[in-house]
Amino acid sequence: EEDRLKCSQMGMSMSAPTLVHNAIQLAACGYEETLPMDPNMPADLFTSCLTTPIKTSLRWWFHRRGCRKMVPDITADMLEKIPGRLTDRRTALGELNWIFTAIADTIAWDILPADVFQDLFRHDLLVASLFRNFLLAELVMDSYGCKPMSSPAMPSAKYHPMWNLWDMVMDTCLMQLPNMLKNETAQYEHSQFFSEQLKAFAVWLSIKNVNRPPPQQLPVILQVLLSPVHRCQALELLGLYLDLGPAAVHTALNVGIFPYVVKLLQSTAYELRPLLVFVWAKILAVDPSCQGDLIKDGGFKYFLHILSEPNAGGHFHARHQEYQTMSAFILTCIVKNHPPGQEACLQSNLISMCLELLNTPYAQLRQWVILCLGCMWDKFENARWCGVRDSAHEKLFPLLADSSPEIRAAVVFALGTFLSSNKEEKTDQSKHIDQAVGNQLTSLVLDGSNLVREELCLVFRTLVSHYESQFVSAMLDDAHRQAQLPPLAQPPSAITQPQVSPSMSAVVPRKLGRSSSAGATTGISVAGPVETSSSADTTTRTSNRASEWVLLSPSVEDDLVAAGELHDKNTPLLSGVPLSSLGRLSDGMQQAPQLAPRSSAFQQSSMSMAYGSSSSAGSQGSSAGMPALSSSSGAGAAHSAVSSPHTL
Repeated sequence: EEDRLKCSQMGMSMSAPTLVHNAIQLAACGYEETLPMDPNMPADLFTSCLTTPIKTSLRWWFHRRGCRKMVPDITADMLEKIPGRLTDRRTALGELNWIFTAIADTIAWDILPADVFQDLFRHDLLVASLFRNFLLAELVMDSYGCKPMSSPAMPSAKYHPMWNLWDMVMDTCLMQLPNMLKNETAQYEHSQFFSEQLKAFAVWLSIKNVNRPPPQQLPVILQVLLSPVHRCQALELLGLYLDLGPAAVHTALNVGIFPYVVKLLQSTAYELRPLLVFVWAKILAVDPSCQGDLIKDGGFKYFLHILSEPNAGGHFHARHQEYQTMSAFILTCIVKNHPPGQEACLQSNLISMCLELLNTPYAQLRQWVILCLGCMWDKFENARWCGVRDSAHEKLFPLLADSSPEIRAAVVFALGTFLSSNKEEKTDQSKHIDQAVGNQLTSLVLDGSNLVREELCLVFRTLVSHYESQFVSAMLDDAHRQAQLPPLAQPPSAITQPQVSPSMSAVVPRKLGRSSSAGATTGISVAGPVETSSSADTTTRTSNRASEWVLLSPSVEDDLVAAGELHDKNTPLLSGVPLSSLGRLSDGMQQAPQLAPRSSAFQQSSMSMAYGSSSSAGSQGSSAGMPALSSSSGAGAAHSAVSSPHTL
């Protein structure tokens, strides 16, 4: 504000300062604080903490913590001669840097919210390194009465218990320093820090408590994955933690597990395969968005190799098929609704691998292989034609009779996506394939599993949408054939007051079922006109069509009205329409052929409700010129009610 006032007095303008979003600021001390001046420490102590944290921490520990009593032979000059490199974890200096990274990440994970931790410690390596060192700067500067400031603000971590472990690690390392400097051949004894943290994590997993907070050792576990010595144990404990549920998976992903397990896919160690497959199966089951990184880095080939590898015994032996099943699940997640994954797996011959495993005796492996095929060619024309060349649909047909309902449902799903993926103009070959698939699927309309029937309905919807005009034509033809049959029902007035009109004197019962010797009918008895050669009879039959009825669906009625063949559809009898309004019986038409009656459960239940089911009722209806439903045996009626495709 003073600068603005001076500029105005001098006749100059000063623009307002620009606000910078997502800016990071680190300061050595707060307001009205003085920077420390210690001859034993670097002049710019705060900058030294940010740039050389290991050496600054060792020097501060040497002068401020009184380590001379524990290691009397050490001097300040020796601190500059610690053997090794920061990037080599097998050396003393590299191990110190490695442990410091794990401790700083653990402290940050414990004190920061998950989103802030992701922004500061996982998005950028340089920013993460600066904020790790800032935590150490807060500890060092606090001993001189200064409080470092940061934007975004960091909670205070100077009293975190993990700093005690850091002191212990430095003590252990410096106790070996005089001997290593005197004898160049002396072996450095590595710290037990990571082994102890793994034991602590195993203890945490052994405690069955639902409401406990996440373990502090998770960031340490990620650092342990970089060590070949403890990698198998760390992966095993990590798998046990991920097996706790989706919340554990999300916690591990927030800590930053993803880049570590992606890098491990480059490993050729045979003993890591089952552990990595299990960990990745848990990750993709909760967060399928990781599929893109597996395709970009080529990590999906790791699971393709396991899926195609024969059972060679050894580490896999009897559990080899379980790992193949998890690999099939992972590949299914990779190709599901992900065109880049479908293209990459198609180039790697995934379809051929899956088809070779269709006859495996392991049921779960068969199920996920089939689901992988279904997701592979879903909305992907190239994969579908690859399946056509390999006769994939024909190889799936025998599995429609599998004893497992999950496998049958998976086959129906795969065949459904196989049909729906063909978006181009139908060729004769594709029509033949669609017809073959549809014919095979009709065998499952009476399947006892509702899961199978649900998938079947979706497939039939696809077929109808692809061949809508053919289905409508077939439905209209069926309605025409049914229209030529004798009446199936009469208006309610005729039912309540049956009378024989003079124009129906020539009507005699016509049986559409088998008649017993005693005159009882074991099928459906329908009364209808008998064809005669006289014109009077023809006139009688034509004029009598107003009392003939057939059941039609509303959609068929609308089609007939639009075609001009139906003029009145408001007759109140089970959504039926009079046959006389169909306009199909021309003068001189011969007698309609005796077609087999429909046996849908809806029609039979409707007629039974209207006319009863006793033999006497059937005889009475026939003598009155009305349709009669003869009594049938219980088993036959039940079979008739459920054996028709119209039931679906």
